[in-house]
Amino acid sequence: PLASHVIHASQSKSKQPTINFSDPIAVKELNTALLAADYGVEHWDLPEGALCPPVPGRADYIHYLADILSDSANGGPTPLPSGGDQSAQGQIGNPPT
Repeated sequence: PLASHVIHASQSKSKQPTINFSDPIAVKELNTALLAADYGVEHWDLPEGALCPPVPGRADYIHYLADILSDSANGGPTPLPSGGDQSAQGQIGNPPT
């Protein structure tokens, strides 16, 4: 469970509770907790050794990809996001603008 990976505020540099993001098990537990709390995903797993990107930084990409797939199914294009992090372009197959 996530609780076993929490670094208490008194032990963190930021003085805020956190986890060790260099520990893949801790990141996986955080993702599991976030997916359950925010999306109702009760059963989620990755094979041991698989890369596990943190959910908060990738959730926008997932939502954007869902929009693309929905628009594609309905015959319309989805424009690229403006401003912010444009790194999603290469990750979802769109050429940089």
